[in-house]
Amino acid sequence: MTRAIYIVDDDDAVRASLHSLLSVHSDLVIRGYRSGDAFLEDAETLEPGVLLLDFHMPGATGLDVLKAVRNLGLFAPIILTGQGNVNLAVQAMKAGALDFIEKPYEAEVLMRLIDTAFSRLEQDSD
Repeated sequence: MTRAIYIVDDDDAVRASLHSLLSVHSDLVIRGYRSGDAFLEDAETLEPGVLLLDFHMPGATGLDVLKAVRNLGLFAPIILTGQGNVNLAVQAMKAGALDFIEKPYEAEVLMRLIDTAFSRLEQDSD
């Protein structure tokens, strides 16, 4: 089964780093988006998948994206941010984030979260 991951981050280096980390898994389809606005343009046409989402972006922020896709039921969102705090984490979780982790992240922790997110998507589709 092919699984989709969507990386939404305005930092080109972060998107490239995540893509490299994830591309070692042959069962993943990885798509990157430079902004929340660009992702939202495509969101309703995408396959269900894990959404790796930066919190602080120009235009639609991570919180804006979470709120916009919450009712689609297509995504298991994980927030990745370089400037996190408890208030932002609470807002993200209330808006539907599966988890909230700070950059720099540990690859093993992120991969476990992604596995958990795919499990949640599979449960939700049953």
